[in-house]
Parts: sequence; C-alpha cells; structure tokens
Amino acid sequence: MSLEATPILRRRGKDLQSSSNAMDIQAIRGRRNKLENILQSRRPLPLSRGLTSLSHPALSVPGDALGPAAGASWLHRRRHSIDVHRVFTDPYALQPIPAFTSMSPYSKPLPGISKRREITDDEPSSPKTRQTQSNPESRDTECEETNTEDLHYSLETLQEIVNGINNSSSQDLCLRSTVRARKLLSLEEAPPIEGFLQAGILKPLLPLLQQEEDTNLLFEATWVVTNLAAGTSQQTATVVEEGLVPILIRLLGNEMSNVREQAAWALGNIAGDGQKYRNLLLREGILMPLLDTLRDVLRIPVSLVRVSTWVLSNLLRYKEYKMTPEERTVCVTIINSLLTFPDNEVNIDALWAASYIADADEQGLQSVVSAPGMVNAMVQHLASDDKLRMVPALRVTGSIAASNDEHTETVLEAGVVPIYAYLLKTGQHNTKKEAAWALSNITAGNHSQIQRVIDDGVLQVLLHALLETSDVRREATWALCNLTTGGLAEQVKALVDAGGVPFLLMVMAGGEVSTISVALNTLDNILKTEVVKEEAKEQVISGKGVELLKELEQCASKDLHLKAEYILEAYFQQEEPSDKEDDKDDVPEEEPSAS
Repeated sequence: MSLEATPILRRRGKDLQSSSNAMDIQAIRGRRNKLENILQSRRPLPLSRGLTSLSHPALSVPGDALGPAAGASWLHRRRHSIDVHRVFTDPYALQPIPAFTSMSPYSKPLPGISKRREITDDEPSSPKTRQTQSNPESRDTECEETNTEDLHYSLETLQEIVNGINNSSSQDLCLRSTVRARKLLSLEEAPPIEGFLQAGILKPLLPLLQQEEDTNLLFEATWVVTNLAAGTSQQTATVVEEGLVPILIRLLGNEMSNVREQAAWALGNIAGDGQKYRNLLLREGILMPLLDTLRDVLRIPVSLVRVSTWVLSNLLRYKEYKMTPEERTVCVTIINSLLTFPDNEVNIDALWAASYIADADEQGLQSVVSAPGMVNAMVQHLASDDKLRMVPALRVTGSIAASNDEHTETVLEAGVVPIYAYLLKTGQHNTKKEAAWALSNITAGNHSQIQRVIDDGVLQVLLHALLETSDVRREATWALCNLTTGGLAEQVKALVDAGGVPFLLMVMAGGEVSTISVALNTLDNILKTEVVKEEAKEQVISGKGVELLKELEQCASKDLHLKAEYILEAYFQQEEPSDKEDDKDDVPEEEPSAS
C-alpha cells in the first residue's frame, strides 16, 4: 500500500473539491449571513469591514487533508475572505516596516458593511456611531438654533414638519422644517425614521434635492435623506423606490463639497444595505463620479475624502460585480494614492477596498500587485501598531501570497515574512491563524521562497504555533507540510534540526483528524528524505512515535488508519521473522551417537 495512491488536494487555488470543505464553506456562509442579519436589525451601526472579521465568522477555508504527501503536486494554497468590524481613530503617520515592538492584536469582528447616521451638532455623538465631521461652516444655516423643543415630537408634529417642507409659498418655513426634520432624524435614540416615512416626507424632499438656488436647503435635505437611508432594510427600500438614487448620484458632481459629502454618505448607506442595492447603484453609474471626487484628494475637505473612500469600499465589497479594465485601472490608481493619504480612516477603508479588488478575480489581484508601490504601502500598514490598519493589510497581503510564485515574491520583497512571524508570536487568536495561513502559502512556493522563511528564523515560530488552539495549529501544520513537500533536502533537514519531529508527534497525539492527517503527511515527507531519514526514525522511536502510529492504525478514521499503517510498514518494519531464521541457522547440528 502506498500513500501516493490517495487523492490529493492542491493548496494553491480556489477549486477545493472535498465534500468536507464544501460543508465548512456552507457553515461559514451561514454564520456570516446570521451576523449580517443581526447587524441589519440594529440601528444605528458603526461604519465598519469583517476583522474581522477576525474571528469573523471564519477566516479561511479549512485545510482538511484529502490525502498524504505525493510530491510537489500536493502543495496547496488557499484563499479566503475576512470581514471586520472597524472603529476609527485619529489621523496617523505611516510607520516604517519593522519596529514591531508596539504592535497590538485585534478583537473579534462583525461583518464589514454597515450604515451610519450623522449626529447633529446639538447632540453628543455615540460610540456606536461613526461620526465624520464636516467643515464647521457647512453646519451653519441661517435658521440653525439650539432649541430643545425641536427635539420633542408626536405623530402630529412629524406631519406638521412634512407639511412645512412641502410649503412652496414660504422658503423660510420650508428651510426651518427641513432643519427640524434633520435634527429629529439625528437623535441618538430611536430617531423617527418610520414616522417621517409614513408622513410622506420623501415626496416634498424630491424638488428640494433638485433645486440649486438655496444651497443651505439643498444641504439640509440631503442630510435628511442620509439619515432616512440609515434605517432598516425596509426603510432604505422606501428611499430607493422613491427614485432618489439617480438624484443623489448627480449630486456627487455638485459644486458644494458639503452637499457632495452628504450625497455620498446617503449612497453609502444604500450600498451598505446589501448586494441588491449595491448593484443598483453601479448600474445607475455611481462608480466614475465617485472616483472623480477622489482624483484630487488634496483639493477637497478631508471629511469628503473619508466618506467617499468608505462608499467605495462598500461598493467593492461583493465579488459579483465585474469592472471594465478602464474602471479597474482608475480604481486601483486612486486606492493606491489613498493608502498614503495622511488620515487613518481613509487608509483603513482604502486597505479594505484593495483587499476586495484583490479577492474579486485574477485581473483584480494582478492590478493590485502591478500598481507602483502599492504592495510596499500595504506591508507598511501591516507593520503598523494600529490594529485597524493591520487587519485589512493582513488580508490583502495574504491573498497575494496565496496566488502564484511571482505574486508571492512581491510581498516577500516588501519584507512581509518577519511581520507574519511577529504576528504569529504575539497576536491574538485570529491574528495568529491568519498569519500562519499566509506563511503556509509562502512555504507552498518555490525553493527560494521557502528558504526565505528559514533564513528569517520562522521555523521555531511555526513549531511553537503547534501548541496553539486547533485552527492555528492546523494552519501551522500546513505550513510545515508544504515546506517538506516542495522543499529541498537541506530545507527539510533545517526543520528536523529545529526539532520538527517531536512537535509533529505532539500534533499526532491529539487534535482534529484533518490536522493529524497533515502531520502524518509531513512526517512521511521527512522520513523519505535520505539525509535525515535515520535521525528522524530515531526521534520517532525515542518519542514513542511508533506506539502512537500503532494507535492511529486502530482509529476509526480510514484516512488516518491507512497513513499510519503505511508509515509503519515503510519505515518501522519489524525484523522478527528474519531474526528467527538467522538464529535457526546458528544452532549446531547434533552429532550422531556412537553405536
């Protein structure tokens, strides 16, 4: 019986054929959908994306081994998606690639698309709501007053406000009513979105959004729509069905930056409601006007850059949209410039936008890798002590490492390996899991890429990761297995010299069946390497590995049974029968007795 007879699964690529992987993917999608449903039922939500989503519902497609090592064809690179829940901090300066001493891990995320309301200046902002400050003068309208009576209402009051907005004979009453509607919709607790919609506020807002004579009125009306679109899915649907999307897209070209910002914000809330409305916005032509806004970020307010970058990230979130080559080129060029923009919020959303493009298809990944300086910028963010930048940078650089050897080389040249090692040593659970996954795809590369991992001292880090929780252990085991599968004999020897065999025996002694299977493949690869075969056999014997293999030979899993049986027969065959034959030959013949 030979291990080579077992079907194999390539770690590189996306076509995972095993039924167990398909079941895992379905479970991941189910958990993600459940989280998104929870988010959609809450209002308001912070501006986000997954890490994630870490532990986003799941970071990666599990690396279940479908078979033993069968030469270099068994190398297996895997790609996956991550979602995050992001909270935003103050602007920062880019950090040099390491020093790593101040890096911090990130926390458990929620899915990365969300809506947000803008809190009026009269109200304190909530930690649950991302608040983007516009220019102070943009908040000063001729009828702005601090009047607590404006913040108390009944259903009759809401209808009165709507009637005031609809009053075409008094511009002053129309403006004051619109401002009061905006204040009520900006309430921290229970803003009356549904009440205003039932009172018919959308119809009188339409002409206000299409007039240009009164810019204050236009701005306030757009702000009202922004917060109406931040409601539940049904409330957002009401806004869309009223025909506001084309009007809002046209406002992206308005001369007033505050109006453009509010229009973008409203469109971002619509895009955040799901793929259906995201697709609608793209069909209506939102992408190029949005990119035009971001072409010259130094000439527009920072708040407009923030909101527009957030909207772009939400638009790119789903993979089904296919950009034209021209759109992709412009999009990647602009995202690349945003990665070095001196604002933390902009950088975070730009990193997520880059990760979405890289995950979308091979053309998207190639465009990200080919953009001048883009990979280096992402690796700088990965080395940052800001966990909110590190998370999406970890995702996008991991996606690049999961591609072909040429793409992998770009992140290696940018110095990513020691950063991954640092995250694997010091990060929280999901950081370690993702870093180990990225390293497993690097060790699935060519000999020089494997040597880079060895030269940077990562073997010991990977071995100690085998002491971590099951999913981190699984990814680290894959990394070692890929090294022994595609590496040179001296590279396999480096693993043995680092103490790899005792660590593998520890993995084999307990854990998930899939991880034990990968550990058995790794051990087989080591034992078939002539330069370390005898040393490895001695370590297996001294570490009680033969007894462990015999136990696995009796286990219920057919996969583990066959692999353990093969290793025992191939490398630890008992010589008892031949020994007995030799003993028999040594017995002297009986001399015949004298008669």
